[in-house]
Amino acid sequence: MRLFVSRDSLGKLAVDCRVNGENFAAVQDILTAYASRWPERGLEFSHSNIW
Repeated sequence: MRLFVSRDSLGKLAVDCRVNGENFAAVQDILTAYASRWPERGLEFSHSNIW
């Protein structure tokens, strides 16, 4: 599983979750809600690989 969440300097969010390379859209809303709570500090991202 791979998770990626980012917020650019303008506040636009980008989220992606892949399981075995396939899109796993079921968690996009959860990841978006997570990133929307980040304090405003410009460009930020979080990336995790879970084996």
